[in-house]
Amino acid sequence: MEPIKIGINKDLEKVKEIIDSYSFERKLNIEEENYNDRDIFSFSIGKRKTYDELILYDNLAHIVQDIIIKVYAKYLIVYRVNKICTDFNISDREEIIVYSHNMLMNKNYFVKEKQFLNGEIVNYLIENRTLLVDGYLRFRLKDFNFLIDRAIEKSIEELTAEKEYKEFIKILQYFIDIQEPKYDLVNVILCDNDYRLMDENNKIIENDFFSDIINELSYEGISKDDLLISSLIVIAPKRLVVHIDEKDKDKEIVEVLTNIFKERINFCLGCDVCKVKIKMKKGK
Repeated sequence: MEPIKIGINKDLEKVKEIIDSYSFERKLNIEEENYNDRDIFSFSIGKRKTYDELILYDNLAHIVQDIIIKVYAKYLIVYRVNKICTDFNISDREEIIVYSHNMLMNKNYFVKEKQFLNGEIVNYLIENRTLLVDGYLRFRLKDFNFLIDRAIEKSIEELTAEKEYKEFIKILQYFIDIQEPKYDLVNVILCDNDYRLMDENNKIIENDFFSDIINELSYEGISKDDLLISSLIVIAPKRLVVHIDEKDKDKEIVEVLTNIFKERINFCLGCDVCKVKIKMKKGK
């Protein structure tokens, strides 16, 4: 079997890392040479070795795709962002470039598109046995630009959502700062998908206003997390202690409360107040 050759003209050390990260089913002979400013890697099977050629082509196609995404894609992304994102300032473009590249490198994004491109690379290797990555990209630029444009579009969506979230948090912080605190301390007991508010004397905070909010908004799909945030903004406590289980530390509501209340908030993983959760779980 003749060697299969893959040629690159960028970041030799990074490419070597990518190749070394693959463990092949059978041992391959890998040789490296430099030719016309390119580094060429030759992959061959020993004469007495048996190897499923289709598996070999598939493995090498994955290596090529990794080289394209981890080494070459950044240059393509920069070019595409500067071409199609002219309405964004330089700082935003830089963020879009970083987001887009990270997305492409994430194995959970664009799975079908990557599978399609991998199949195209397999077919090319079978037909030609030599693939020069920079030349192949020019040959298949339309296909890769489609994938890159998808990543850019998705990145813009996520960046926009992130900025809107930050603006939303700022507005909530402003509401809290301008209000007169109604309590010095409020304990928030989080339990599963429910919560309870207690004052510094561990008395339950009950307010008809909160009941009115629930009655008015429950039919519009407002979550209990939204109601909790609304209630705490109305109360605007000087200090907030959130009582949670270890497993709940990464919940979105915990992150939101932390961002809103900042230095006012503390967390408790076990105290006398936390025992209220046992009653809440029993529905008492």
